[in-house]
Amino acid sequence: VAKLGFSWEALDVKFWDGQGGSKGLETALFNLTQNIEISQELTGQPHDLEAIIVQEYCKHDLEIRLYVVDGIVQATIYTKFCKIKDNLEFGDFHELFEQEKAASAWCGGDLGALQDGERQCRAIVEHWMVWVQAQLCEVPPAIRFDFFMG
Repeated sequence: VAKLGFSWEALDVKFWDGQGGSKGLETALFNLTQNIEISQELTGQPHDLEAIIVQEYCKHDLEIRLYVVDGIVQATIYTKFCKIKDNLEFGDFHELFEQEKAASAWCGGDLGALQDGERQCRAIVEHWMVWVQAQLCEVPPAIRFDFFMG
């Protein structure tokens, strides 16, 4: 994928496939300079960034979003973009708020696997929070960590 650094809900993320050679990446980068569609309305890219992030797309079952407030995980939301649209943007966004529903929808009903994955994510967040606090010299009021699982 190619994305702008401060993308919100994947609006500034473009999928590309390396099988098309450099043309796929070239098209994705070009499309990031163009307008995007939000709720069937064209919108210009509002960013002024010095860099575009290009990274490997990781296939996954779902995304676990951990919301940390005052250094403690306060909320978890399970999300997934279920398709890549014709314009190479991610679409068909869904979010669930209960582990059981997320496991049923995206983990083949394997609640244990989802619980173990989330446990690992929470452990990583504890380590990341030490690093974040070292960078800021304090615990941030709020921060979100996103993890792909599966």
